[in-house]
Amino acid sequence: MARPAVAIQWNSQSLRKDKSKLIFLLQKYSPTDAAVSETWLKPGSHFRVPGFACLRDDRSDEYSGVAVFIRNHTPFSPVGIPWRWPPGSCREG
Repeated sequence: MARPAVAIQWNSQSLRKDKSKLIFLLQKYSPTDAAVSETWLKPGSHFRVPGFACLRDDRSDEYSGVAVFIRNHTPFSPVGIPWRWPPGSCREG
């Protein structure tokens, strides 16, 4: 029986200073992917976690920012999502 996918979400308020906490969470819960908010990483800066691919969206002021860490060998395809939705494109129901 296949192991169910595990995902975690964490508000880090600075991945650079809390990298060891992220690694601890990844080791403890062994997720397929991890969504991290408030990364506070500088655009273009180097930040890697062994065993994971990373998709990031950093802000130029080095605050806020998000990242998704996806375990290596997990198939995925990034999808670009528009910042502004066309009027009427997102309706409930």
